[in-house]
Amino acid sequence: LQYGKYTVKIYFANNFIKKYSFELLPKWYQTNTSKFLFYLAILISCLKIMYFLFKRYHLRKSNLLKNRFNILQLESSAKLNQLKPHFIFNAITPLQNYIYKQENPKAIIYLNNFSTLLRQMINMSREPFVSIQKEIDFNDNFAKFKLEENAYNFDYSIIIDLKDEFLYNCKIPSLMIQPLLENAISYCSVDAVEIKPSIRVEYTCSDYQLFIVKVIDNGKGFELKDFNVLKKNNALQIIQERLITLKKQFKNINIGIFTSRSNNEFVLTIKLPIIYI
Repeated sequence: LQYGKYTVKIYFANNFIKKYSFELLPKWYQTNTSKFLFYLAILISCLKIMYFLFKRYHLRKSNLLKNRFNILQLESSAKLNQLKPHFIFNAITPLQNYIYKQENPKAIIYLNNFSTLLRQMINMSREPFVSIQKEIDFNDNFAKFKLEENAYNFDYSIIIDLKDEFLYNCKIPSLMIQPLLENAISYCSVDAVEIKPSIRVEYTCSDYQLFIVKVIDNGKGFELKDFNVLKKNNALQIIQERLITLKKQFKNINIGIFTSRSNNEFVLTIKLPIIYI
């Protein structure tokens, strides 16, 4: 019999004699509490399975993104390492001139300054991102190094429109500005014949997401679309290739390199992503 209430009536010769009422209690697994616990256990099991599958998917996706990021970091590091021989090659030429002219004291001073700068560059190249202050210091040391090399035949100045805590607590891709500064020094000195070459570097940011650097000179300038310019300038080509890699990492940030003219000045602007320490 199913559990529930029952009544038994006793008749004899069609005459009612007596009735008995009784109740059959349900077994433990037939109670409402047991059923509730059973369905609750099924629900918990399904949630655990869903959580396990979601966690597995999330972990796989996280590992995929991590591997992709590591690959992009390696690509960026490879492009960064290509700047080292370019930097050394350009610096050796003046040293050769000093040695050829037998100007040994100048050669020794130049070599000491260059070794200091090279050591700084090697330390920075070990990290894909460095603090803004470290990047600015390196660029400033490089510009002063070139000033001495060129007998102060051009004017150089910097404008920093950034807060001090921003300089030390934020990082940017390393060694992205020095090739642009070197390019400005080289071409501006050739173009500015009638007037003294002038180079100005401006550092600022936009919405605390973009680090903006403008290298401004009074030379003729060039267009980035000019294939011959890129073909002759390996450093500029490497910078553009690094920017392509960075765009894959920072898809929602408008990073890049641009040229323009303003008030008879050539402006080379580079926009880099900012990472907060």
